[in-house]
Amino acid sequence: MMGSISLNQIFKLSFVILLFVLLGTYQVTAAVVPVGFFADTTEKVLELADYDGVPSTSDWDDYFGIIKLDEPGNEPIPTGFRVWFLDADYKPCGLIDITSAGDYGQLRMYEDDLSTAAIDEGAVAGDLITVYAENISTNEMHEAWFVNESVTFTGDMGSYEQDILVNPESVPEPGTILLLGLGGLVLRRRHRA
Repeated sequence: MMGSISLNQIFKLSFVILLFVLLGTYQVTAAVVPVGFFADTTEKVLELADYDGVPSTSDWDDYFGIIKLDEPGNEPIPTGFRVWFLDADYKPCGLIDITSAGDYGQLRMYEDDLSTAAIDEGAVAGDLITVYAENISTNEMHEAWFVNESVTFTGDMGSYEQDILVNPESVPEPGTILLLGLGGLVLRRRHRA
C-alpha cells in the first residue's frame, strides 16, 4: 500500500536507530559533531535532577524574562518547572523554580571560582549558555532556547532580559530508543510466526 509503513520497514528503522545508540555515532550535516556528543549530552542533561543546587560564587550575571512553550499559542510555562542554565561543559551555573506561570524571575548565573581549579562551580567568561526546563514532579527535561539571541556568560554582575521558549516534548532517555529497537524486533518476530 502506498503511504503505509510495513513491519519490515519499522524493523529496519529500529535496527538502524539501535545501532546508532549502541555505537554512539551521530552525524549532522551542518556541523562537525564529535562522536558520542548527543549521547553524552543527553546523559548530562538527565542527571541535572540529581543536583541539589548551584554553588554561589563572587561573580555572576542575572537574567529574567518570559518563558513559554514553543508551540502554537505559546502557552506560559506553569509553576512546577525549574529552569537550568548550563555552562559550556554542561555543568549547572544557575537555576530557578517557576513560581509565577510564564515568568522565570531573577535567575542568577554564577561564575566558576578560579581559585578552586579542581571544582567546576559555574561558567567562565565567554561560555555559551544552554538552557533547559525541568518538570519537577516528573523529572522530565525539556530543551529550551533564548528567543532573541544566544547568551554568553560575562560575569559582570549585570542584569539582562532574555525570553525563553521551551520544547513541549521532553528529552528522551537513552533507554527509550533502545526499547523502540527491541519493540521492532518483537514485531518482526511476530510477523514471521
